Amino acid sequence: MIVVDALLGPDLDFYQDVVVKWQNGVITRASPRRGRDDEPDALERLGVLAPGLIDAHVHLGLDGSENVVDSLRGFTHENLKTRVIANARSYLQAGITTVRDLGAPQGVVSELVSMGIIGSPSTPRVVSAQAISSPTGHGNFVAEHAETLTDYKQIINRLEVRNTPFIKLFASGGVITQGTSPAGTQMSRELLIQVTQFAHESGFRVAAHAHSKASIINCLDAEVDTIEHFSYLDEHLVDRVSQSSSFLVSTYVATHRFCSSSDRERAEPEALQKIIDHEAFERAALATAAQIPGKVIGGSDSGTILNPHPRALYLQQQLMSSAGFSSRDIMKSMTSRSADALGLATGRIEEGYLADFVLFEENPVTSVEASKKISLVVVEGVSVLE
Repeated sequence: MIVVDALLGPDLDFYQDVVVKWQNGVITRASPRRGRDDEPDALERLGVLAPGLIDAHVHLGLDGSENVVDSLRGFTHENLKTRVIANARSYLQAGITTVRDLGAPQGVVSELVSMGIIGSPSTPRVVSAQAISSPTGHGNFVAEHAETLTDYKQIINRLEVRNTPFIKLFASGGVITQGTSPAGTQMSRELLIQVTQFAHESGFRVAAHAHSKASIINCLDAEVDTIEHFSYLDEHLVDRVSQSSSFLVSTYVATHRFCSSSDRERAEPEALQKIIDHEAFERAALATAAQIPGKVIGGSDSGTILNPHPRALYLQQQLMSSAGFSSRDIMKSMTSRSADALGLATGRIEEGYLADFVLFEENPVTSVEASKKISLVVVEGVSVLE
């Protein structure tokens, strides 16, 4: 139980002298103190209490090196487990209390989640996804392989929603995998619709990797839950996205970090050229998405080329600010809005929600810079950084 200035509810409204109480990891009270005699024994803290941050797109099994595919060669399953655990723990220092992993080799993240080895409070809460790609398609090195609807169904039927609540599909090609293009499509519209429908009927949510405009349209037709990257979003799609049930997940920070890195020439030549070629499109797409901030959540894509864990989400906030998002919408995109998109009972300081908090020295809704200054992190009521 503490008394502190806090950002309450889904809109992160600022209140002074708020009493925040929790029991068994769940918030039981979050309301302004009614007088000095109201909860007089509560610990008073300086700063502004906000919901724990959510990084909606990470790759805990990747190392952020100049060639993440090569770095996996020779790695044993136990090596991968060790890497995933270490990477997951590192997010707490950045005030990130939930991450969604969107693809790791050998199903290692889902395995660790099912065993209780990763997850609050020893690491952030980890929302796992099973990636499914074609054998030679983008992301095949972190995915199970499928080509037909029957193949996809067989993989999905082996999964448990409680351990792996998301299915990740690849609607377009990408920049890392050789021979694929972010400007094209990888799954047909019909197959994407059929697999998404089956996944939803089976209780799973669907995330779809989609750079190209055609793949974004296919994702909207399929009614996937989250559209990752959306690098070629344009003005013609703004109304369509705003009326859809899908959320856009911006990971522009990954491209920005790569293009800004002095080591980028060490990357595999094809990947280097593809990233450079589409950077301007992705930057423009983020500015276009600023017209519909209520449909945008933030991710870092950490673990990908020259994009190491765990600090990228702060830079993503800066990039969203430069693209035209308000500080409030940026924080909502990484707290309450992100939680809603992922189907999680966190992301807001409100009764009945999980007690995931970050104490900032200043109000992060008034300034993106305030997000760097953290003095306390709580995951499900347990202080993990102080």
